[in-house]
Amino acid sequence: MENNVSEAKNKKNYNHIVVFLALILVGYILYTKLTFPPDPFYDRTIYMGISLLMLCCFQLPTYKGIGKVFVVLGTILSVGACIYIMFSVDKIMGNMYRADMTDSYVYIFYFIGVMILLQSNLGGKIIGAMGIIIMGYLFLGRYIPGVLNIPPLTIKHVATMVFTDTDQGAFGTFLAITSRVLSIFLLFSSLLVATGLGELIRAVSMMGAGKTKGGPAKVAVIASALFGMLSGSPVANVAATGSFTIPLMKSIGYKPNTAGAIETVASSGGNITPPIMGLSAFIMCEILGVPYTRVIVWAIIPAFLWYFTTFLFVHFSAYSQNVKSWTPKKEELIEIVKSRWHLVISIFILIYFLVALRVPELAALYATISLFVISFLRKETRLNWDKIKRFLMHFSKAFAGLAILNTMLGIFTAGLLSTGTHTKLIHLIFGGITHWFPIALIIFGLCIIFGMIVPPFAAYVAIVVIAAPIFKNLGFELSTIHMFVLYGCALAPITPPVALAAYTAAGIAEADAIQTAKEASIQALPLWIFPFLLLRDNLFLGMGTEVSVLIINLLMIMLGVLVFTVAVNCYWVERITRQWSIWLFVLTIGIMQPMYMTVSALCCILGAGTLILLFLNKNKKIAAI
Repeated sequence: MENNVSEAKNKKNYNHIVVFLALILVGYILYTKLTFPPDPFYDRTIYMGISLLMLCCFQLPTYKGIGKVFVVLGTILSVGACIYIMFSVDKIMGNMYRADMTDSYVYIFYFIGVMILLQSNLGGKIIGAMGIIIMGYLFLGRYIPGVLNIPPLTIKHVATMVFTDTDQGAFGTFLAITSRVLSIFLLFSSLLVATGLGELIRAVSMMGAGKTKGGPAKVAVIASALFGMLSGSPVANVAATGSFTIPLMKSIGYKPNTAGAIETVASSGGNITPPIMGLSAFIMCEILGVPYTRVIVWAIIPAFLWYFTTFLFVHFSAYSQNVKSWTPKKEELIEIVKSRWHLVISIFILIYFLVALRVPELAALYATISLFVISFLRKETRLNWDKIKRFLMHFSKAFAGLAILNTMLGIFTAGLLSTGTHTKLIHLIFGGITHWFPIALIIFGLCIIFGMIVPPFAAYVAIVVIAAPIFKNLGFELSTIHMFVLYGCALAPITPPVALAAYTAAGIAEADAIQTAKEASIQALPLWIFPFLLLRDNLFLGMGTEVSVLIINLLMIMLGVLVFTVAVNCYWVERITRQWSIWLFVLTIGIMQPMYMTVSALCCILGAGTLILLFLNKNKKIAAI
């Protein structure tokens, strides 16, 4: 008992330090966004140094003995390297960003320190392994025969590639996006959560869908879509909305696995749902050199299809499982909406400035400032010290974890790009394949595999480096390629065996994690096909496709989803026989196959005809096929 009390007190003390560090970082973010940021190296090392210290405070209470020593050692090495960079900026610039021997040794210390701290971070072990592999390749690649052979590289060459270059490497583009854009967006979303937006989203969702058949499941879809627009994180989305919706779904008759699966699929769409879309969207802007608003427009149709599919599945599964009706307490919901509706103003401010300024970091800054002021309009949303601490803890956990992943991703991609290894891998993997579909299948498989073991944005970065050149040679637009990879990576959190969002939902539902992930994958089957259809027909707004073509193709896909959900749930306007279900599933394959448009059109006609026939003959026994 005494040990537990001591550990709790110890953790509380570390949390006080995190809050203090987060206050410093928030002050620095607001100051630099309102004025002008310093030199890139100064700016990024400040962000990274504070993030590493916060990570140290998060990790120390979880270790004992030698574990604590390693965490402290890793922090000293990595933070020390950041301080060295800050005081060596003039020297590095004078050397034209070429590393000398001192810089090279400091890089080794930095790499070791980051590797130690990565071990307790979500996805850190895999990202760390990627870093070790690329470093081993840079030093030993000279001994590899064949196409993967590279020229001999000294330690100074390697340090220049991955450490002292401001365009790539540890302090390059990915950390720049984290410090310049993601930091202020995380501030905004963390402040929204602290002021009570989650309660408002739940109340609005329940008022909109609570009374319908399977109301709590539809509430989960709506709430997850709304929350996902702001969080961009499947796991955070599940934790925020699932803690409320999953018990409600179970209470009206949904099986625990089904409740967890519904929440998993609904929450995982946050990665492709505007306006925030997670870190991937900001990285895409940086790589393609396009305004953030353009990426938002590209994501509208994919996000709509994701939640259209989820909502349809929820609707028909409610009837097939014969769940009970549920009526929310209207008076309580109205009271919550009345006391928190004003928070939505800040979201409209964010959208307005995103469109008007086309500078996402400024839009998020103005939205954050307005939200801070608006929160004081009502007692229920007014910030007190407890809410401020929750806000700072939420922000620090999210930001510190992303910062350390991005610095190692920067090292990995710099090693790939500087040696041309990504093009060599393309020749090895895709040599001799000339048709787009098998190439797309392989790329999609890589998206799922990488996305299962690292966060979706990290998988997107790793895969798009390989996918972009080969698809571009086949005539595809870079924007289409990036959206294809992004959509594929967004599916990974629901895919077993490593389905982080599904496991989080299963924990809340008290269900088997693997079974929950399997059921989520079945619900999401159409989502697995959408990326290929989007790639084939370029079904994105703002990419030059004619509106009439977009509408026709979109309607065909929606019909395919409807036919699929009816087939899987064996329910249309009433229960249908297994034979009809099999027939509809065959038609679904024909509609959704991405190879031949004529086949899709024919199966659409047959699918629509079958549904009309079943509707006209409801309450009558139709002979099985």
